[in-house]
Amino acid sequence: MGDGIEVIIERWNNLDKSIEYRWSVWHRGTRIQMGGPNNSAEASEREAVEFCRKRFERTPERIERL
Repeated sequence: MGDGIEVIIERWNNLDKSIEYRWSVWHRGTRIQMGGPNNSAEASEREAVEFCRKRFERTPERIERL
């Protein structure tokens, strides 16, 4: 993950067949924050990017959806 900020968006398939999207922010190889659940990957991405803007005053260098 290097020195930059990375956002990971995860799709969670629940036992009741519902789907949630959760996010995590990584900085220098350490998870800084987790968030969600959200109803879409796009909503999770928006929430994670907003967190990065507030916390680091910049957007993430990389966003990965799993």
